[in-house]
Amino acid sequence: QQQTDQAQGIWNRIAGFWDDYVGEAGNKWHRKLMSPATMELLTPQSGQHILDAACGNGQFSRELARLGVNVTAFDFAATFIERAQQHGAADGMAINYHVMDATDEMALRELGKQSFDGMVANMALMDMGDIRPIFRAAAHLLKPTGCFVFSFPIL
Repeated sequence: QQQTDQAQGIWNRIAGFWDDYVGEAGNKWHRKLMSPATMELLTPQSGQHILDAACGNGQFSRELARLGVNVTAFDFAATFIERAQQHGAADGMAINYHVMDATDEMALRELGKQSFDGMVANMALMDMGDIRPIFRAAAHLLKPTGCFVFSFPIL
């Protein structure tokens, strides 16, 4: 829990800078590599319900919403959720945002058994103190045909 609290404090402090730096639409890394690869693996369809875990400023959530996907998104940094809501409101998007900790399995499970067609965690697992809870929760949250697409850097 100490590692999670520490990471949460850091992200709350730097979220505004990060959002200003990469921008509402993401940087070249997001636009040219991460988003296309994630979209290809996730294969989102209009009307599906997808969970965006550790959504940051909501850039990928908004991409999904533009496709007609029903998006639930969360991040443990309240500053990111505030920024994501501001960006989405400007576009008139109805994304269901939450301040939530991806290492809190019980809170994740409350989002609903087999409620999601897909789940994504872009460049976030490396900031989690324990990734086991999100994987256990994914098995509960995803429909039988759902998939969990995640990415992280390998050095």
